[in-house]
Amino acid sequence: MSQLKNALPENTELRRFLNSLTDWVWEMDVNGIHTYSNDAVKTILGYEARELIGRHVSMFWPQEFATPEKIEMFNVDLKEGVPWQHFRGRFRHKNGEMKILESSAEPLYDEQGELIGFRGIDRDIEETIQHEQELEKSNALYCVESDQFGSFELNK
Repeated sequence: MSQLKNALPENTELRRFLNSLTDWVWEMDVNGIHTYSNDAVKTILGYEARELIGRHVSMFWPQEFATPEKIEMFNVDLKEGVPWQHFRGRFRHKNGEMKILESSAEPLYDEQGELIGFRGIDRDIEETIQHEQELEKSNALYCVESDQFGSFELNK
């Protein structure tokens, strides 16, 4: 069983706060097994928090990525305790649809300094990506239109 039971304290105020967030807050052990999830995962990926506990994170990965080799590479990285920030990845919603999430996580250590898992936060960034793409199109259109007028210098 997991070495990391649930590093979050049994503080009901903290748990109430975490469940009020729209970002998905989670914990996993060094084997990639979820040990905690707030309720936001229901909105983001369609799962009840209790459906994740005891399951490997690869359950959300696209099938082409959830190969035994890639799962093993991920597990090796976890055991090295390397944090990540703003990782953008595709995750499978319970209904089969692919969602783009941004993930950040930090390693968790026990009192003896041993790595026991990770705590992280994920957010749905599909709307952000859509806005970025629209901005890129707008900038490209602006560059094309401004090229038609040529360049000039203002007299001082």
